Amino acid sequence: MVAMAEPATVDLTQLDAFHALLPTLAGSLDIRDVFHHLSAVASRIVPHDEAHLLLATDDRAEYRLYASTREGERELVCCESHRVSREAPEARLISEMPAGDQEMGLGFWSKRPYAFGPHAVPVARRLADHVALAVSHEQLAARQVAEAHARAERLESRVQSLVDELDSKSGHVRVVGQSREWTDSLKRATQVAATETTVLLTGESGTGKEVIARFIHRASARKGGPFVALNCAALPEQLLESELFGYERGAFTGAQQSKPGQIELAAGGVLFLDEVSEMSPSAQAKFLRVLQEREFQRLGGTRLLKANVRIVAATNRDLRKSVELGDFREDLFYRLQVFDIRLAPLRERASDILLLSDAFLQRSRSRSDVRQPA
Repeated sequence: MVAMAEPATVDLTQLDAFHALLPTLAGSLDIRDVFHHLSAVASRIVPHDEAHLLLATDDRAEYRLYASTREGERELVCCESHRVSREAPEARLISEMPAGDQEMGLGFWSKRPYAFGPHAVPVARRLADHVALAVSHEQLAARQVAEAHARAERLESRVQSLVDELDSKSGHVRVVGQSREWTDSLKRATQVAATETTVLLTGESGTGKEVIARFIHRASARKGGPFVALNCAALPEQLLESELFGYERGAFTGAQQSKPGQIELAAGGVLFLDEVSEMSPSAQAKFLRVLQEREFQRLGGTRLLKANVRIVAATNRDLRKSVELGDFREDLFYRLQVFDIRLAPLRERASDILLLSDAFLQRSRSRSDVRQPA
């Protein structure tokens, strides 16, 4: 029965009271948490004894109760818009509108007969407008959370499949560890692997930087190409440049024939530069050109060669501090630190100690078995 009430004058300026609730609505990801507050504020504008929020079913045949100011409220169904009485002598006012992917109804109930007059309808609509917006944001946030969980699950699955694949390959260092710090590093490595981005691995010696570098290589589109590792700290300045860039015959004393460098040998794959902070200033300047122009020259050569290689660099030093001290080029630092992965030391990964110890023991046994005479 439609409640044709006595006209009641509603002062629309009272809506300012409801506007005070907007920050609460905007900051809540579940309107049910603030629904009692909403009802209290709305009662200054539309006096009522109960308030209910209803969402339409998928077929929009009826509305189901979503939030209520009364616990244990029976299921409510709304069939008409704006003004519908539930049962005499009580009065009911419902305003309906879309809220994201659903239709929504904001309902007010009063024990006083004919409590809601025609002027209450536009007020209820404005109230419902704000609530519908909050519900839409809630639905969007829920979808984003669900999508984030799905992405995280896919990423974890990808990480595990890559770990299993690397562990099954002979000649590769095993990817050992289950700590949160280690798995977070693997996830970041998996995320960047699909790109051509230069990666800088930072962390103390022995934290597994080469393991992560090989992991990135195996997870990338360059996995069919070579993985070439060069330790910049193990070579003196002149030898480092010749190993990195190669040299032509006669480039220096003893250069009896031309030799390709590690950049050429890594063509189509990944070049891993360990302890990159130990590069000499001359090598830094030449290597910067490789990152900027993707080209280089052999020592003693004049021909420009293309550098079809992805760079993964590593250091156990604070490169930013080295830049401040003038030991490392700032422009090269920023070219290397496009994507930074920090590897936690083992003292921060206590749960990995037993796993690593077991892996080392197994490797030692395997090597001992190989050395045993038949």
